[in-house]
Amino acid sequence: MEFHKNILYPSYKFDDRIKMSREVLPKPPSTLYYEVGFDKSAPEKPEDGNKHYRRYYEDELENVKEIFQRFPFHTSNVIRGQSRGLSKGFFSWGFLAKKTDESGQVTNQKVVGKFKGRLNIENQEEKEHFKVAKETRVSIILT
Repeated sequence: MEFHKNILYPSYKFDDRIKMSREVLPKPPSTLYYEVGFDKSAPEKPEDGNKHYRRYYEDELENVKEIFQRFPFHTSNVIRGQSRGLSKGFFSWGFLAKKTDESGQVTNQKVVGKFKGRLNIENQEEKEHFKVAKETRVSIILT
């Protein structure tokens, strides 16, 4: 197996039994790489082959620091319930303790999920101005 600039190229050997070139050991560990592609015959140069490997990551890609140096998504909790205007109820004097928020108001809010996504905030006028400038520059280049 040859390593060249972090690209993994397989080695081949002709197999008389099946009359084809077969990838020979050492294959990369299947826990780290997933084999994809195929080669009907051994390529003249390893980089010309179709067989290649995909790296396997245990965690979500956005949590892998070697891919993303900072977290690429905005996350916030999805909350259900009411935080203002709830009555304390008849049994508020003893049996059941009510949850209160920072201001002391009775609340029944609870976290029911998580929002994870990318947010793009843009000014519509600036976007239109950029679009016109881009189109004029492209037309100048193409003419």
